[in-house]
Amino acid sequence: MKASPVLAQLYSSFFNHLFYCHKNFPKKEDRPKALELVRSFLMHVQGKHSWKTGKKFQIVSKCDHEKLKRRKKGDPPRPTLKATSKDYKLIEEMLYSKHFEKAFLDSSSLIDTALNESYHSLSLMYAPKRFAW
Repeated sequence: MKASPVLAQLYSSFFNHLFYCHKNFPKKEDRPKALELVRSFLMHVQGKHSWKTGKKFQIVSKCDHEKLKRRKKGDPPRPTLKATSKDYKLIEEMLYSKHFEKAFLDSSSLIDTALNESYHSLSLMYAPKRFAW
C-alpha cells in the first residue's frame, strides 16, 4: 500500500465491488457472471463503464452501478489507471490468475457455518476436553 498510493485509494473500492458481486450472485450457476463483474473493475478504473463483449468479457458489457454521483467540491478525483500502467497490470494479474478464478467460482455466499459452530459449541458444553470419561 505504501509503494503505490493509487492502489491504496482503490483498495476499499475494490473490496466493496467484490462484496457486491459476491452478495448479488450467490448461486453457483451465477458465479461466471459474478466473476466477469469482478473483473469489470479493470474497466471501471480506466473510466470506462460500458464496452463491447469479446474475449475477456463474454457475458458482461457494462458496469452494474447506477450513474456515479459528482464529487463534492474539494474532494479528490477518483483515480484512473491506464491499461499500460504497473498498477493496472498488477490488478489484472491478480484477477485473471487461475487461483483467484478457482477460489471465486467455488465460493458461495449461501455457505453458512452456523450449524457447524452450534454443534461444536454444544459438544464443548456437554463433553468438555478437560474431563475424561
